[in-house]
Amino acid sequence: MKYKKKSSANKIVVVTGGNGTIGKAIIKKFKSHGAKCFAIDIKGTYPVLKCDLLNENELKKTFSKISKKYKITDVIHAAGTVKIGTIKNSTIEEFDENINNNLKTAFLVGKICSS
Repeated sequence: MKYKKKSSANKIVVVTGGNGTIGKAIIKKFKSHGAKCFAIDIKGTYPVLKCDLLNENELKKTFSKISKKYKITDVIHAAGTVKIGTIKNSTIEEFDENINNNLKTAFLVGKICSS
């Protein structure tokens, strides 16, 4: 069976974590199907839009900047970090960092996109 390549020509895709390995791969794949993509990342250097995903106001401004010109059709939250250790050896600061970077950012991105 031959795979039929779907077109994403009408898609406007925003990918968080756009400077990361996963974010870059997602953007590359969507672009290969014709989508217009926007990458946002805390380490934003052109063409990636710089945005601290833990800052709700900054996140709103970034999404607003994109949506003023384009109708966003898809948002992929690929941002995140991992601090690996054992519970016994981990600090509460490392735990908080994991929760903030992986759970709180997902909540805020979802919140912004649903409004």
